[in-house]
Amino acid sequence: MRNTRVLIIGQGLAGTLLAWYCEQHHIDFLCIDDEKQNTSSRIAAGIVHPVTGRRLVVAPSFSEQMKTATEVYASLESTLGQAFFRQKPIIEIYSSVKSKNDWNERSSAPEVAALIVKELAANEIAGLKMPYGATALKGSFLHVSELVNHYRLKLAKQKLLISERFDFSQLKISKHVEYKDIQAERIFFCEGAQAIQNPLFPNLPFQLCKGEMLTIETDLAIDAIINRDMYILPLGNGIWKAGSNYQWNYTDDLPSKEIKESLYGKLQNILAGEFKIVNHQAAIRPTVRDRKTLALQHPTYANVFLINGLGTKGVINAPSLIWKFCKDSLGLAK
Repeated sequence: MRNTRVLIIGQGLAGTLLAWYCEQHHIDFLCIDDEKQNTSSRIAAGIVHPVTGRRLVVAPSFSEQMKTATEVYASLESTLGQAFFRQKPIIEIYSSVKSKNDWNERSSAPEVAALIVKELAANEIAGLKMPYGATALKGSFLHVSELVNHYRLKLAKQKLLISERFDFSQLKISKHVEYKDIQAERIFFCEGAQAIQNPLFPNLPFQLCKGEMLTIETDLAIDAIINRDMYILPLGNGIWKAGSNYQWNYTDDLPSKEIKESLYGKLQNILAGEFKIVNHQAAIRPTVRDRKTLALQHPTYANVFLINGLGTKGVINAPSLIWKFCKDSLGLAK
């Protein structure tokens, strides 16, 4: 029997951060993950947009969460020897005169004004269609799939990763958690959309949502995130990630021709030059109705927990949220 204090099911962004916190506090853990390629963590753009919503607001907690996220990702980068979290301006292209006026009105608010780099005139940037102009904002993004993949390699090398699909029929819960030949004090489920099939947490308030992304090649000569009805994220060497969309009614988790054509049309409205699609991906997001991340302890089993539904703000929210959950559930000190 292999003994560990924490058993983590799923190694997306949530599972990776949970494992990292355990590692930093010398808590024994094991991860079980089957490395599905079409999970939201593996295709997510990971963009941090500081001004959000129709009212163009900055969340009161943004600065504090950004500070924590920057520190955590920097620490992971130092350990893994790779850069994942990058500062990158966001070019917010106005879609209409009203859009321009809304941004100009909100730019008078101190919290928004502090994030604006400059105002851009109509069609000021070669290669972009921006007839009403744009605003350049301070932004950033996390290369989520690269972080998850590099941390996975580290876990495998340390023999802290079991690469398989979790089998609930092999799970026994009493004073301890037993799974096959593993005995753990606590188990954390970080399964993403697969949690909809978790028998221990039925009736989770999920609204599963399908999203699709394109990877394109273009000679656009600007190192910035572009936003107008969709994001276009530079990955380097002329490769960009473009998307995403939200599909609430779908029949499978595969890329669809209809959405590919829709995203292609949106790109034509943004890019003045030629571009080529080199990849098309789809994934199911575990969105939550009230947009709040689920961080739960099982109502019957005190040693069973779930973290899920990080959502579009997961890159910046997850480091502080999962840290607080770790402190509460594992009794950690900062």
